[in-house]
Amino acid sequence: MRSRTTLAAAVVLTAMLLARSDAAMAANPLPLHDGFYLDTDVACREAYTAAMLQIMGDRFESGNNLCTIKTVSHEGRAFTVTEECQETSTGAKSSGTLTMIIPDDHTVVFGPEDDPMRYRYCPISSLPAAFKDSQETVPDTPPFQ
Repeated sequence: MRSRTTLAAAVVLTAMLLARSDAAMAANPLPLHDGFYLDTDVACREAYTAAMLQIMGDRFESGNNLCTIKTVSHEGRAFTVTEECQETSTGAKSSGTLTMIIPDDHTVVFGPEDDPMRYRYCPISSLPAAFKDSQETVPDTPPFQ
C-alpha cells in the first residue's frame, strides 16, 4: 500500500512539473533570462537605450520597438522568431522574422557571422541609476495586439 501511495505521489509530482515547465516555455519561448541585454562593446555601467535590448518573456523591446514573439523554431542554438512589432512613439506596426544564436541564457547574437551584434545580460543593479527606476522595467506600451 505504501509503495502505491509513493508511486501515485511521484506521478502527480511529475505531472505538475511538466505542466509548470510547459507554462514557463509558453511565457518564455526563448531560452534567455528576462531582463536587460547590452551590446558587448558597452559596459553595463555605461548603458544607454540605443545599445540595449530588454527581454520580457514573450516580448522584447529594442529602441522604440516593442515586439511580441509569435512563433519560435530552432535547430541547436540557432533560433528563428516570427515577431510582430509596434513603434512606441508612432504606433506603426510591422512584422517579420528574426534569426539569432543563443549560446547560453545570458547571451544572444544577431546578424551574419562576419559582423555579428552580440548582447549580454546586465543585471539591473549593474546599470546606470536611470535604469534602476522600477518604471524602466515596464515596457513603454502594452503588448502588441
